[in-house]
Amino acid sequence: MAHDGEWIVVRLEGEIDVVSAPAAQERIAELQAMGYRNIRVDLERVEFLDSQGVNLLVAARKGALAEGGQVELHNPPDRVMELLKLMRLDDVFTIVRGQG
Repeated sequence: MAHDGEWIVVRLEGEIDVVSAPAAQERIAELQAMGYRNIRVDLERVEFLDSQGVNLLVAARKGALAEGGQVELHNPPDRVMELLKLMRLDDVFTIVRGQG
């Protein structure tokens, strides 16, 4: 986790699945409860994302929007990007590739 101006940066890595997603979702919810409205989720080191991982991203976005904030997804690997496109979430999220 790091700060970047008005954004809090959350870096996810490894497999974001039914085992790991609930803890990540809880942490993001805690950050939102602390008043962080804009969350940048760095996906660069994510090797696998299942439906629970997608759910955590959608929940984070929903929480951010409720508070007037937003969620950006940064540097999703090709495999994750393919999933986001398949689920048409590339039209829902702001996705930034090629930046840190």
